[in-house]
Amino acid sequence: MNAAYTNNELTDMVLFYGRALGNAHEAQRLYQEAFPERRLPDHRTFSASVQRLRENGEFCRRTTDCGRQRIRRNLDAEPEILNLDEENPGSSIKRLAYRVGVSPYTVWRTLKEQGLHPYHIQLVQGLKPEDLPKRVRFCEWLLEKYEEEPPFIERLLTTNEATFTRDGIFNACNTHIWSDENPHAIRERHFQNRFSVNLCGGIIGNKLIGPYILAPRLNAVSYLDSLNNQLAILLEDVQSRPSKSER
Repeated sequence: MNAAYTNNELTDMVLFYGRALGNAHEAQRLYQEAFPERRLPDHRTFSASVQRLRENGEFCRRTTDCGRQRIRRNLDAEPEILNLDEENPGSSIKRLAYRVGVSPYTVWRTLKEQGLHPYHIQLVQGLKPEDLPKRVRFCEWLLEKYEEEPPFIERLLTTNEATFTRDGIFNACNTHIWSDENPHAIRERHFQNRFSVNLCGGIIGNKLIGPYILAPRLNAVSYLDSLNNQLAILLEDVQSRPSKSER
């Protein structure tokens, strides 16, 4: 689709951007109310139009070379790039460039000029809908206990488990061998003979618990056994150890 905006449309965007006191989201809302029959620009198009007008004195970038038509075409593609990015922020630069019909550099430059940054996605634990009320109740209970007895927090035991394998964790992208010629370095992994170990550790107050080895295959029975036996012994050992403040 042709995503270029007319000078009248760009002028209205600037006017509503000023009416919204520089709030692009509010300017977009006002623009939609005033012109419901028009296509709705991305909110970043409002700020980009104002910035371009402030810097160049016109909506189009000034060009002095023979590539005027190519730059004009790239400029017309900016609203479409921003709209597609708004719809799917996870799209790659190559995919956006393919859909719009411009070079990946044009997409990268457009997003960069809007102050956008390619943030990494953080992996978190998947939760079920019924997990949320349980977590809220726990937080409320914890806050009530803390108000009643602040030292209560120091007696809480927090633990975590991890599995260590023979292969370990290896990131090929961040591992380099500096040399004046290619040494064809390798690192062996995916061995035929594999092994792993499950470890558990914790913190209570300012004291460390463990780590200690868990069963190779954890289930409810083996985990309960480790809590009643191994963890209980470690807690007794920690209670007999003086803290740093007592030394």
